[in-house]
Amino acid sequence: MAALDHGNGRSEERDDDPKTISDAVAVAGLLNATLVIPIFHLNRVRRDSRMKRGQKRSRMEKGSSSGTKAQMESTNSNSYLLFLDDYLKRARTAHTGPRFFVSKHSSAAAAAWKNMSDAERAPFLELGNQRKARKKNNVPKKKKTSTLPVFRSRCSPKALVKLNESLNKEQRTAVEIVGFGSMLTLQCEILKREFISKLVHHFNPKNKTLEFGRMKVYSITPADVGKELGLPLGTVPVPTNCEDFHYEHIRAMFAKEDEQLKRGVTFGMMKEVFESGAADAKF
Repeated sequence: MAALDHGNGRSEERDDDPKTISDAVAVAGLLNATLVIPIFHLNRVRRDSRMKRGQKRSRMEKGSSSGTKAQMESTNSNSYLLFLDDYLKRARTAHTGPRFFVSKHSSAAAAAWKNMSDAERAPFLELGNQRKARKKNNVPKKKKTSTLPVFRSRCSPKALVKLNESLNKEQRTAVEIVGFGSMLTLQCEILKREFISKLVHHFNPKNKTLEFGRMKVYSITPADVGKELGLPLGTVPVPTNCEDFHYEHIRAMFAKEDEQLKRGVTFGMMKEVFESGAADAKF
């Protein structure tokens, strides 16, 4: 198999370069390739974003540039450009020669604009302000589009390592009793978001596999996770729903008097428990 990168793609100036095509065929022949895959750079291909792939523009649409120009003229609100447009129209009407030089008349229009009084400029200024107000009223408000958030981790391994170092002997023993002793040996202080993003991208939740192409598929089981992290693996399912008595139990431990814990248990509340040195049920 040969994958041949054809850099030119298809451009407006010329079609596929016969020279590069013949070179690609020659290379495929030397390699004795039975499957040739051309790679074209789509970013170099000029394509109308308004048209769907495979859809052609009609002759009416191709000739609609004059309509666009008229629309631009109707929305133009610059007073000098309004004067220039009017000046060129009057100059074209009065012109009798074979050729009309826009640059020459534009220079003359600029000189005339400089010598005009405020009263002479007033009609163009008023027309420009009217178009500005009309444009402001007719432009629809853009809807806020929500983009997919970048994958970010709110967990800081460095903070966890620092927290483990601050725990006393009783607290470390309490962590080991509940089966999370392996978390105390964590030494990783950097969690690269790019790595996590790619890992999640290649994970198939339906089959519970990491897939890096056809020949590199790795199945992930709960036993694998438990072995790597040193977490207990039992038959009791992890609760996913918070019952009312669960919330009341947490509120009774962390809430002060009649506080409702609208934000839940914050990191500041937990930090106070860690720094107290206690290893009770609240810890």
